[in-house]
Amino acid sequence: MLERPGQEEYNEFYQGYIDRVKSKDVIEFLKVQRRTMSKLFNSMSEDRISYKYAVDKWSVKQVLRHIIDTEIVFAYRVHAIAKSMSADLPGMDEQEYMDNTDDNQNSFEQLIDEFNNVRKSTISMIEGIEPSSFLKFGKANGFPVSVRAKVFILAGHAEHHKFVLKEKYF
Repeated sequence: MLERPGQEEYNEFYQGYIDRVKSKDVIEFLKVQRRTMSKLFNSMSEDRISYKYAVDKWSVKQVLRHIIDTEIVFAYRVHAIAKSMSADLPGMDEQEYMDNTDDNQNSFEQLIDEFNNVRKSTISMIEGIEPSSFLKFGKANGFPVSVRAKVFILAGHAEHHKFVLKEKYF
């Protein structure tokens, strides 16, 4: 089981994400989260997929795209730091990613499938990391971060958006 990271292992900006991971077993949390998020997205009616709760906010479909994009970036950071990459990994401008996304490229069902496949890949990658490597540190977006902190941040980020979807979109 992967222990919860100490506050010295990540930038305080990510505290809210880490706090959203209530389970003691983050890998099991990721597996359960994949199923609950898939169920949530599959339960949406067609009219909810393009719903925005405010003019300047993303649609449900765009939120799902953002979750996928962020998981890919965060999983890469986990992998790179676990492999002792010494370079400062770049930040991610989520709005720039969204601005360069064609909303009509994929159907909502394709995005749900992509989320499931990316998450399964993420879990497989995390399960293959040597236990001692979870304590390694690297730099991402200019800040030191441990591998295990990035795993918790990845899980907490998706959980944050699941909460926002339930609170603002339903």
